[in-house]
Amino acid sequence: MREGAVSTPRPTPISLVDRASACEVDTFATDQLLTGLACCDDSRTVLVTLVTNVEGGTGEVRKLRIDGSGATAVLTDAGSLLFSGDVDEFAAVRQVVCLPGSQFGMALVAIGNGPFELVSFSLDDMQVADRVPLQGKTGIGIAACCEANRIYVRSGNNFVDDYLECFTYNVETGEIGDAPEWTARLRHVAPNFLRNPLIVTADCAHVIAIEDDPAAFRVFDANTGEDVGTDTFPGLAEVEEPDTITSVSCCLDLSDPPPPDDDDDDDEDLFVKEIIDGPDRNNDGEIDRAIDVKSRTPSEFTFRITFRQSHLPEGAVCIEDCVPWPWEVVECVSDDPDGDLILVFPAGKYHDEDEDLERRHAPQAVEAQASRPKRRRGKRGLRDTVIQWYPSTNDATLTCTIRTRPKSKSRRKFLPRKCGCLLINKGARAIDTSTSNPLLDADGLPLKSNDLFVAAMKDKDGDKRIDYTGNGDEDEDGLTDYEECERGTDPCDKDTDGDKVKDGQDPDPLDKNVPGRKRRRGR
Repeated sequence: MREGAVSTPRPTPISLVDRASACEVDTFATDQLLTGLACCDDSRTVLVTLVTNVEGGTGEVRKLRIDGSGATAVLTDAGSLLFSGDVDEFAAVRQVVCLPGSQFGMALVAIGNGPFELVSFSLDDMQVADRVPLQGKTGIGIAACCEANRIYVRSGNNFVDDYLECFTYNVETGEIGDAPEWTARLRHVAPNFLRNPLIVTADCAHVIAIEDDPAAFRVFDANTGEDVGTDTFPGLAEVEEPDTITSVSCCLDLSDPPPPDDDDDDDEDLFVKEIIDGPDRNNDGEIDRAIDVKSRTPSEFTFRITFRQSHLPEGAVCIEDCVPWPWEVVECVSDDPDGDLILVFPAGKYHDEDEDLERRHAPQAVEAQASRPKRRRGKRGLRDTVIQWYPSTNDATLTCTIRTRPKSKSRRKFLPRKCGCLLINKGARAIDTSTSNPLLDADGLPLKSNDLFVAAMKDKDGDKRIDYTGNGDEDEDGLTDYEECERGTDPCDKDTDGDKVKDGQDPDPLDKNVPGRKRRRGR
């Protein structure tokens, strides 16, 4: 039996994982052993090499297709190229690459006790285009130049020095050069089905290989085969006991990555809310983060919800937001008013006037309603206004304007009546319309946005003014009014939990029973 062969392969299912959610979305079941895998640059084709040892043994290169995207993507069988051995012989197929352009692939193949060959095949019909024998009896690794005009193959002979061969390749016909352009020798590495000890740099200038006993890197000139030493890439010297080299595509770019662009987040998944407009009573050019509870004019704020989730199917999401009392919704407009559906349910409403627009996905509102005390005349209702937004795409924005309600019919004063942290709206939640269940994030928690709030203030320190920026400290506890809203403490009470320690000095200002507090006498 050749080195690296197995007599009873273990089945190896192939999983498709959605990168955005880090969740497995599909599995391709097989009763064979996986010996190689490569993704093509069309982002849809996957090549795998499989072996079995039934009825003399067969090996194959199988083409899989990724259909759909995100959480709905599936792996489908798109054809295979079979290699068969005689009775009691092992058909070895390992190490596959997909060449740039996704027109041809290459694999290392051996039948029975014959030598390994480099086999070129067409991805269109999965037929052999060309094949050449290798100098070593055992195939170990294969790599391709990004320009697809050279192929580098590593083979060996049972613990004797390996061969590294460079072949020319015709990207139009799939033909391989009859003889290698150059051959180099390097210390042997044991073949491993999913370990590829060979890679080509992105500029096709160097080939990097791994050696065993002791483990080390070797760097060769890709055009001449000359050993140029690892000084060409100083970072390689920092790697201790290298085991394998792997890259997403057929090439490895070892150049310094470009600096991150903090302003470019177009590809980042987002679910956030932000205040984009509001009053500016102190004329500092900034939106107020505090309002006056004795105001004779309504406070009006505009906030925006940005929803961008590339891994979710489009048109199957409901974004639900609750605007609590004492705010009322003036209007809500999306960036696609013709394609999006927006429903606003005022306080106490369960259904829209149109029965076809019945509220189907409002668990927040239902929970809030259940906790409300009975109103006069025995009626129970909601004080929260519920917004339901059905975006037509998964990269959309919703802009809503809200304002404070009048305290009385005379409208001389506007809510709120009491100072404290005033919630503008709760974190919006994303709901799967097909199941009415909350969508989950990568950590398995309900997918929701942040809360928005401002500080409702009155003149507590007697200076006859309120700092509308939120940077004031009306209760003089060492925390600004807005900082207290962020921490959940009362900006109008210097000792929120009543433990005789000011909020700014209290390590846990929301729990008076936490050890380390000043205690009242007699306790």
